[in-house]
Amino acid sequence: MVRWDREGPGQRPITLIEGYYELLGGAYQMEDTQPVTIQWADGTVQTFVSFDGTTVSWSTTHVSYPMMFWERRENLPKSSRARWQWSLRSLLGPRATAG
Repeated sequence: MVRWDREGPGQRPITLIEGYYELLGGAYQMEDTQPVTIQWADGTVQTFVSFDGTTVSWSTTHVSYPMMFWERRENLPKSSRARWQWSLRSLLGPRATAG
């Protein structure tokens, strides 16, 4: 689930597959940068901040949405929760530390 720290388009579900996802009509791909970034069509850059095992925090260069969060849906089966954490850790590498 994606949510924004300010009033935005509300919570939206996403499915992350090998660093790729679609949201609000756009397609996005994680870039192999340090830290991980995602380029939006309008030029906004979304930058990885932290991962606590449940929530991924991102900063953005967008004035209206300086922070956004990816949150695991609580109703996922246990095997899917483990896969979600593994997928993010494999994509984000050592930056994805619980804490």
